[in-house]
Amino acid sequence: MQLVKAREVERKKAIADGKMDDPLVAKRLEDAITIVGTCQHMCPRFERYRRERENNLFEWETVRSLLIVPLTLLIVSFRSPEQNASTTDGQSKCTSALQATRLSPQTCVHPSSSRKVPLSKSPIPTHFFLLQKTLDYLFHDLLGRTGFSQTYTFIRDRSRAVRNDFTMQHESGQIAIECHDRCARFHILALHFERDKPGFSVALEEQQLMNSKISLSPSCPVPYSPVN
Repeated sequence: MQLVKAREVERKKAIADGKMDDPLVAKRLEDAITIVGTCQHMCPRFERYRRERENNLFEWETVRSLLIVPLTLLIVSFRSPEQNASTTDGQSKCTSALQATRLSPQTCVHPSSSRKVPLSKSPIPTHFFLLQKTLDYLFHDLLGRTGFSQTYTFIRDRSRAVRNDFTMQHESGQIAIECHDRCARFHILALHFERDKPGFSVALEEQQLMNSKISLSPSCPVPYSPVN
C-alpha cells in the first residue's frame, strides 16, 4: 500500500513537472507529451513487489534453490489495456498499476478516449540501451541456455513488452529498429518450431509477427543491414 501511495505522489509530480499528461484533462493527440522512460532496471520496483506478492513469476525469474526473486532476473511483462484497467490495487483506475511479467505501467483512462497514460518510470530507459540489453538476455542467454520450446511463452511475453515500451516512447531510432527486427525473427522461428505443438496458435503468432513488422517498417532506413 505504501508503494501505491508513493506511486500516486510520483504521478502527480510528473504531471506538475510536465513529464506526462494529466489523465483527467482532455488534450489533442498531437499535443500529448511523449513519455520518456527513466527506470534503469528490467523491472520497476512497483511491479517487482506487486508480482512477487501475487506470485506472478515465471521460473526463469527466480532462483529455485534459494526461493528468492533476484532483481537481475525480473523482466517486464506485457500487460494489455484490459488488464491495466482491471488492476486497481485498492485504488481507482487512474491508480492502476512494468519489466517482469506483465507490462504494468501505471495507467489512466483518458477522459475522452481509451488511450493510456503510463508513468515515466515504467517504460524502461531514456537511452533505450536497457531494452536492447533485455533482448540480449532473452535471446542470447536464456534461450540459448534453456531451449526454444521451454522458454517460448516467457520470451514471447517479455519481448512483446519491450516492443510496447518502444511504441509508448515513440522511438524509431537504430536501437528500436534492431530490436523490432530481432523480435520479428523470433516470431518467424516460433512459427517454424512451435506450429505443431499443442496450444500453439498460428494466427496469434502471425499477428505478433505482423505487429513487429508494422513497428519496423516506418522507421527502417534503406538500405538496412539486419542483425545476424
